[in-house]
Amino acid sequence: MNREQAKQLLPIIQAFADGAEVQYEGRMGDWRDAPEPCFSPYDNYRIKPKPVERWVLISAGGSDLNEPAFLSSELASEAADKYIIAPRIVHMREVTE
Repeated sequence: MNREQAKQLLPIIQAFADGAEVQYEGRMGDWRDAPEPCFSPYDNYRIKPKPVERWVLISAGGSDLNEPAFLSSELASEAADKYIIAPRIVHMREVTE
């Protein structure tokens, strides 16, 4: 391992030491969990991203998911109070498995 490779891996190693989950890139370009990473300079590593979670305001007319408005949970409850014909407020969570 050269110094440049060590500089690139250092933040990931530090995050792993602090309790973050780490992944490595598989041969097919997919990311796989590495419960005990070896931190080889020939592999690509990353800190495992957290799933996306958000509140979505969908038009009162129904299924307009093409351009939803993203809200915090507090704004979602305020928006529901302001409309006579309330739009749907949906809590969406990314599935990673």
